[in-house]
Formats: sequence, C-alpha cells, structure tokens
Amino acid sequence: QLPQHELEVHDVMKVHREEKVFPSLYPCSAFLSAAGILQDFQTLLSNAGLEYFVEGEPPQYVKLTMSMVQDFRFSWSTSNPMVHYKIYNKSVDLPLDVFCTAIRVPQWGSLEKIRGQPRQLLELYEEICQGRSFTGEGGKIRNIHFPSIRYFAFFITKCVLARKAASKLSLHDLAFIAAALRCDRTYNLGALIAFRLDANHEKGGICGGLIASRLLSLHGVVPHILDLQFPLERLDFNSMLLHKFVSPHACLNN
Repeated sequence: QLPQHELEVHDVMKVHREEKVFPSLYPCSAFLSAAGILQDFQTLLSNAGLEYFVEGEPPQYVKLTMSMVQDFRFSWSTSNPMVHYKIYNKSVDLPLDVFCTAIRVPQWGSLEKIRGQPRQLLELYEEICQGRSFTGEGGKIRNIHFPSIRYFAFFITKCVLARKAASKLSLHDLAFIAAALRCDRTYNLGALIAFRLDANHEKGGICGGLIASRLLSLHGVVPHILDLQFPLERLDFNSMLLHKFVSPHACLNN
C-alpha cells in the first residue's frame, strides 16, 4: 500500500492542463438496449474476458489520470515484465500479472508486441467490413457492418485502450476484436494495454482514467483532496451520433 499522507499534487500538475485530459467512456446500457444489441455486446465482452473490466464504474480523476499516464512505462521481458507509473508523486513498479489482475483483464497469450501486419488480423477486418481492406481504408470503424461489433470497437478504443481518437482501428483494437469474435488467445490483452499506455504518454490527449482508478484502489489509497473528479461519460446516443454510428435522423425509440 501507498501512504495516503505522502501523496502530493506536484506543481507541474497544478498547471491547467485539464482540457487535454479525458475520461474513459463507459458503455451505455440504455443505448445498447434501444439499439437491440445489448446481449450481443455482453457476449463479446465475455468472450474477450472483459466482463468485469468496467464493473462498478469507478469514479475517474483528472490529476490521477495525468500522473499515471504521463509517467507510464512498460518494461517488456519474457521472464519478468513490469509496468512503471506514478500515483500522483509516488513511483510504482508493478509486475504485469498484478497489473492485469488490478485492471481486470485476462492473462492469456503472448507478451510480444504485434509485429508487422498479421494476416489473421487483416483478414478479420475484411470479414467484418464486407471485404474492405484494412490498409486501403485506414482501418475506419464506420466500415464495420455489424452494429454490436462496431459498438464494441468504439468501447475498446475509448475505454480499454485509452485513446482520444476513435475513428480508426489499430492492430491492437483488432486483437481485442479477434478475442471477442473468435475467442482468439494469441495476444496478452494486458500487455497490449501496457504497450498502448506506454506509447500514449507522448501523443495527443491524456486518457486512461478507469485504469488509473483501478490502480489507485490496488494501492489502498483514495484520491487526493486537490484532485478533480471527471463527470461520468458514456458511449450513449449523442456520442454515437458524433462518431456516425447512427444517423442524425435516427430515433431509437421508434
């Protein structure tokens, strides 16, 4: 456990960068039910071992997220993979298996990076996008033909892999979709999240509030009194409208 009284919000974190920090977006059961895809989405979650990932929907915090993501590193090795991050001012070194348990993701599969463009992932994109090419189409999510899979893809980008942009799939996203659709256990999903967080800390907006909150709980401390809680955000109708999941003229109550 970390000593609560020693947690500090450093001066650099008092700079008003909150506009560049974004929460993880939780699934919206009301939208999923209205769209008729709730059961399919839950099946995809279960197949991918993510049914407990968002359980309880823990509150997320701005400066906690900043501290965790900005200093996140993944030390890859086959024998002793570790993640490194900060909870506010306190540095933490954590074995990957403990990290996976804390954020509630399964631990099957290879710890290796996804190298090149694996054929099975490219073929998966073509399958769910009616023959469209992943490279030719830039991996656009809107090309996914099946609504439940399209929603699952947005969920992976905006909640699990902690990305600000959600219009295009990465190979990491496709690995999660393969786990959900085919029960594919090729890749270690926790390692994919760690690789992504390691890459994300220098790119674009800072995301990953759910993971930061899970890690805070692991260490037995509560948010700093000077921290700011994010408003709860969901992948609801307005969010899906923004991402062109639904037409501006659609009415899910009809």
